[in-house]
Amino acid sequence: MSNNSKNEADLEKILASLDGLEKAAPAPFFFTRLQARMARTENSYMQQVTRFVTRPAFVLATGLFVLLLNGYILLNKIEQKEIAAEESTQMLAIEYSNLNPTIYENPEETP
Repeated sequence: MSNNSKNEADLEKILASLDGLEKAAPAPFFFTRLQARMARTENSYMQQVTRFVTRPAFVLATGLFVLLLNGYILLNKIEQKEIAAEESTQMLAIEYSNLNPTIYENPEETP
């Protein structure tokens, strides 16, 4: 039991050493410096850009712009293909008519 009384004495010493402790306090002006640092990073250029870009109105407007631009480009390409197909058909018809003269035409008489 001497071991038990030794443990109790050690425990009493430990508890007695905690009697004089006070609540920890931060260094002077800690909160002022912390608030200044937070305000500085809060108003940085990247923070402002990020805040603007992540707004739902900006995201929706950008998405709508991309969709409209995509539709415009697709419609333009379709129209260009139709015009090119029409021109190539006309060119083929002209070439075909030049290659196969009718029996009523005399190829030597062409001016």
